[in-house]
Amino acid sequence: MNRQQIFEHVIDAVQCSSGIKDLKRVTRKREYVDARRIAYYILRNVHCLPLQVIADEFNKNHASVIHGIKDVDFLMKSDSWFKEVYTNSVKRIAEGNLRKIQILEEIEQLQKEFLTLI
Repeated sequence: MNRQQIFEHVIDAVQCSSGIKDLKRVTRKREYVDARRIAYYILRNVHCLPLQVIADEFNKNHASVIHGIKDVDFLMKSDSWFKEVYTNSVKRIAEGNLRKIQILEEIEQLQKEFLTLI
């Protein structure tokens, strides 16, 4: 999976879990800020992407990403909405990756079978 696919997958999962339509929208509304924090956190800690790469994707600077990530642990403990969105996002990402891997393996197998028929 390349970087752009990772970004799309994580952003889609967070948007679906939070009910937000455009995560990259320029706004300081709390639900958008929190949803972006979740995306930053997943991209950094699960996919190990550099801060500047994450920042570039969201048209932010790396300091904004650092600031967004630093409060995630506290919000997970104190904000039930935040924790629910994070948990659901991670589940969506895990399920999506598993299904995608299964589909790619099936395609590869079918290609091999197809080549034997020619």
